[in-house]
Amino acid sequence: MEQTTRIEIRQSWLPVLERAVPGPKNILSPLHLRVAQQPDGDVWRSGLFDPQGRLLPAYMPVMQMLANPLSLVDLQFTIGDYQQQVTLYYSQPGAAPVSMHNTQNGLILEYPAKIKDIFLGVVQFSGDSVIGSLDVQLSLPYLEALALAGLIDLHRRQAARAFADVTAPSFQPVPLSDLANWLTRCPNNPQWLTAIIRKPDDPPPSWDLLQSAIMRLAARGACRAEGAGYLLSDMTMPVSDRLFWIDRVFSLSIARLNSGAPASVALMMAVQAGVNDVLRIEFAADEVALTGVSPRRLVEEVFFYLEDGGFALPAPETSPAYAPSTPQPGNVASSAPTMTLQPPPTATAKLVALNGPLANQEFPLRDSMRLGRERDNDLSLPDQQASRHHAVIQLREGRYWISDLNSRNGTLVNGARIAQATPLTTGDVIQIGDTRLRFSA
Repeated sequence: MEQTTRIEIRQSWLPVLERAVPGPKNILSPLHLRVAQQPDGDVWRSGLFDPQGRLLPAYMPVMQMLANPLSLVDLQFTIGDYQQQVTLYYSQPGAAPVSMHNTQNGLILEYPAKIKDIFLGVVQFSGDSVIGSLDVQLSLPYLEALALAGLIDLHRRQAARAFADVTAPSFQPVPLSDLANWLTRCPNNPQWLTAIIRKPDDPPPSWDLLQSAIMRLAARGACRAEGAGYLLSDMTMPVSDRLFWIDRVFSLSIARLNSGAPASVALMMAVQAGVNDVLRIEFAADEVALTGVSPRRLVEEVFFYLEDGGFALPAPETSPAYAPSTPQPGNVASSAPTMTLQPPPTATAKLVALNGPLANQEFPLRDSMRLGRERDNDLSLPDQQASRHHAVIQLREGRYWISDLNSRNGTLVNGARIAQATPLTTGDVIQIGDTRLRFSA
């Protein structure tokens, strides 16, 4: 096993280290902008330099990777007042990364990074429950997502007041003026979904834009008008109920930096209440995707990026893909899960119903299609054996994948029940309840 090199660095040392690394810089340079230009004298006694003041050869690869990485993965965990952050810097696909931990006095660098330890920390942070994840999947334009987050926050606040004072009314319609004020004054606290979804330095939406966003939300079935205000719908009320007290916040961002192509960034956040209620929030272009996932699925996605280093990052304006299988603590795979890039599907990708009331009907596929018994699905199935929200088909990395949404009877592909996201190939037969559909692309 390769020995880990551990380097402790004070913030005030960064200018000296930056000057000691030849070639272009894009990480070390910005790190020292807010520190004094005169380094602490301890830098010369740190063991990083030889008697002539030159950085020792053993540390040069680490510093060069920090100065000019090809990609980075940044993880942040928040539990109450406790916060932890670790950033992984990669020089090339498959190469061991450098990890950087922020401490009160400076930075701790480790090379090669202990991916397994970081992964186990994610497992401990999120748990690995496989029960009852939130039954929600929405992809909304940014302004609609912000308005929905505000409604959820205000309903949660009403519920908290009713809990503290049984005489206080709960779940009253929210006037548009109250929602506008909340979006303007909401504190920057991860307890509030509004604060998480709101873009940094983004001005509050105008009254006209907010009203238009709320009306579109109502048309989607995410809220409903009542009197002079708005209430959450049956589809979104469970998010407010089950995220009543957000106790953990997780964020993951991935950036490709010096690949010779424009920088690509993916951002995913997750909020968690209790052991199994996790809402994943993905940002892509001007879209926000809200999806209920299990902690195990969240860990699965994070591990894929830890091992891959963001090199399989989707093209801009798509949602991040995740690993097709879940590694188990203590038995971490030695290499990253691989995603095979397929040619983009043609515009003719579709499902064809093979039986039942929909037999012989064709349903064109978009980037995402949710299937189930309820009418709010993209494809509503007249099938009593199908769950309300049964499965979802999503376009990821140029290929369609199908995932079961914790349905009662499961989802079958070519007669086999799937337990995780499964890629689809032309001719595959999907069974949901008693309904069979053929996929073609």
